[in-house]
Amino acid sequence: MEEKVDVLMKYIRLQSDYKMLLSEVSHDISTPLNYLKLSTDILQSQIDPNADPDLKETVRVISSSTSKLNEEAQQIVEHSKSKLKAPETPSTVKTNLLFSSALLGIKLNPEMLQGRYETVLKKNADAYKYLFSALMQVIRNLELDIHTIAIEKCQNDLNVKLDFFEHSTVEVLRIKREVSTMINKELLSSVMNYLKAEILISKGENKSIRLNLILSL
Repeated sequence: MEEKVDVLMKYIRLQSDYKMLLSEVSHDISTPLNYLKLSTDILQSQIDPNADPDLKETVRVISSSTSKLNEEAQQIVEHSKSKLKAPETPSTVKTNLLFSSALLGIKLNPEMLQGRYETVLKKNADAYKYLFSALMQVIRNLELDIHTIAIEKCQNDLNVKLDFFEHSTVEVLRIKREVSTMINKELLSSVMNYLKAEILISKGENKSIRLNLILSL
């Protein structure tokens, strides 16, 4: 999975660079064309009504051709941008949680899931699987016992709240250190940026520990 996600992130970076290049090309093309169009419009407005018909027609053709050329150039740029979409394979929070927990041998009972667990995640499913699997790896390493997983939708975000039973060998600071180490890895950091994800850890109710995975929809 890691190699597949690595290729995906490289593609997304190339996509971003290419879009920037297209924007620069669009600017470099449109600026002189707009200036030429403005100049010909001014010239056309100042031509004497009694001027030579051939001169008036020449100016009109230049102005019209410049406008058409500018429009066609913009259409080419916009068409190129529309072709640069990252491959998106929708998935749900539930499928990602069950996949990642099964992959790492973590027992996750579907009854633990509460709330909007069938919410569709529209970006690439492999990126979500990679993030959820990395999170489950931390949970397994720390031997955390998952109590409940509640999924809440808030405007444009989805909050996946994992509550754990607190025990003597695990504290909030230790979990924060483990998660910090996880998200500082280059590939996972790229995945989180792509998914616009954030992880917050805090004390929950009844001496529990809560991990919030916030995903942008």
